[in-house]
Amino acid sequence: MPKISGDSQTQEMGIWYCENSAENSSATYKLIGMETLRKSESELNQHLINLANCLRSNDSECDLEFTQEEEKSLEREINKLLRNCADATLRYEEFCKENNVKLKESGSEQLKKYVIRGRKLLMEYRQKSNAIKQKDTKKMLLHVQTPTTQNEMETSEDPIRFLASLQRTRQVMSDEIQRVTNVSILMNDGREALANSHQEYSNVKNEIQAIRNQLKHLQWQTKKDRLWIGSGILTLLTTLLLIIHQRLLPVCDLSDPKASKFS
Repeated sequence: MPKISGDSQTQEMGIWYCENSAENSSATYKLIGMETLRKSESELNQHLINLANCLRSNDSECDLEFTQEEEKSLEREINKLLRNCADATLRYEEFCKENNVKLKESGSEQLKKYVIRGRKLLMEYRQKSNAIKQKDTKKMLLHVQTPTTQNEMETSEDPIRFLASLQRTRQVMSDEIQRVTNVSILMNDGREALANSHQEYSNVKNEIQAIRNQLKHLQWQTKKDRLWIGSGILTLLTTLLLIIHQRLLPVCDLSDPKASKFS
C-alpha cells in the first residue's frame, strides 16, 4: 500500500490528551498507558490512511486484489486495531477518572470517529470491488481479451444496455402481471361477496314478508276474537236483562190494583 509522510499522519490522527499532559513526565505517561494509546491510535490511523490512499489511487498503483478473502482480512485487521485502541482508551480513561484528570475530548467520541472511518473505507472497498466485478463481467460477455480491444468494448456497450433494458422491462411486466392477477383475485372475491350479499338480502326479504303475513293474520285473528268477545258480552247482557224482566214482572202486577181487576 502507498505510504504517507509523518506530517500528514499527525494531521489525520487527532490523538486526544490531558490538559496537563505537557507537565507530566515520560514515566507518568508510561504509567497511565499513554504510550500504548499513542501506539494503538497510530497503527489504526496509519492503516486507515493507507487503505484510503490505495482505494483512491489508480488500479496500477494499488496492490489490492478486491476479493472476498481480502475483504474479510481487511475487516478483521480493522476490527483488531479498533479493539486494541478501545482497550487502551478504556484503561487511560479509568486512570484519568481515578486521578481526577480532565480530558479535552472523550476517548469514546474519538473511538467512534475511527469506527466510522473504518466502516466508510470498507464500504468504499465493497463498492470498488463490485465495480471491478461488473467491469470483468462486461469483458467476459463481449469476449474482450486484450487491452487493445478496450475501445471496442466501450463502443459495444449498447447490447449490454439493451439486455439490461429488456431485463428491466421483463421485471416491470412481471410486476404488472402479478398486480393484475391480484386485482383479478380481489374482483372475483368481491363478486362472490356481492352474490352472497344478494342471496342473504333475498332470504332476509322473504323472512320479512313472511313475518308481515303472520302479523296480518294475527291482526285479523285479533279482530275476530274481539267480535266474538263483543257478541258474547252482548248475549250475556241480553240474557241478564231478560231474567231481570221476568223476575220484576210479577212484582209489578201485585202492586197495581187495576191490573189485578182485569186479571
